[in-house]
Amino acid sequence: HDWRHAVLKCLFTGVPLDAVADLPRRASGDAELARMLGDYATERSAAGRPVPGDLHRAMELTEPTAPESPSAPVGPLTGEEQES
Repeated sequence: HDWRHAVLKCLFTGVPLDAVADLPRRASGDAELARMLGDYATERSAAGRPVPGDLHRAMELTEPTAPESPSAPVGPLTGEEQES
């Protein structure tokens, strides 16, 4: 919880989020951080203040990672897939 508040404090004070150690891994899939960032963006907009660009980047990082697409074809093998 304290880590999330530190991320918000960085945004509030203008510290680049690149300074936050391991941000991509820690923010990945963090719904609570996403909620907090969304609330902060809403407050800034309502007050007529700009939303920091790093906030949008952090929001993207909170999205759960999509499963990778399979590298092999899906479906029954017909024997034609094998190399000669």
